[in-house]
Amino acid sequence: MNGIRVIDVILISLFFFVFGLTSILYSAEEQKDVGLITEITGIVSYSSADSKSGLSDAVVFMKVRSNDCLKIGEKSSLTLLYQSNGRREVWNGPLSININEEESVVIEGSAAGTLNKADNISVVVSDKVFIASELGESGKLGKSGIRVVRSMGETPETKLREGLEKYKKMKSDFGEKDAAPDLYLLSLYSELGKHSEMESQLKLMKQKWPGNPELKKWADQIKAK
Repeated sequence: MNGIRVIDVILISLFFFVFGLTSILYSAEEQKDVGLITEITGIVSYSSADSKSGLSDAVVFMKVRSNDCLKIGEKSSLTLLYQSNGRREVWNGPLSININEEESVVIEGSAAGTLNKADNISVVVSDKVFIASELGESGKLGKSGIRVVRSMGETPETKLREGLEKYKKMKSDFGEKDAAPDLYLLSLYSELGKHSEMESQLKLMKQKWPGNPELKKWADQIKAK
């Protein structure tokens, strides 16, 4: 009898260990950043899945996670870029959307609320955009960790020229108010180790989005290094 009880205790303990480990892993996966806000016009607010304080104002450069909710006001719009697949969404309010891992879904809205545009940019390009948004967190210049595929004989000059051409095309396609091209350029400068150009780009971005809390945080962290 005692032997059976010991085995039972071991099995129960093992069950709770596995259950606890699974919960931790699930929670970590659930909290992963999946997207980035690159443009806002008008009023946009958000609430996270675990938030108990209601809605807060959303800002450009803010990252979003699975199960976050974004509410887009009337005559307002939101542009999102997803990391895993490069999906770029442009939403017009009034409506509310829920964030999934690779796309958003409407959870509330009137006939006026629409997905104005959804397309996919290169995953390599979206990588650069997201790596730039993490530079302040790592505090590293010129060490972005971007997945780079270089052709034979490619030089830094060639990479810079091609990158600048891509930046100009993104500006033309996305518009002046979208932050994705600026983040792409910032990441390009970081990858090539062009620190003074990177700092100049950050300065221009701070002028373009004055008072932006996310941008200020990155600039302050990078400057401190």
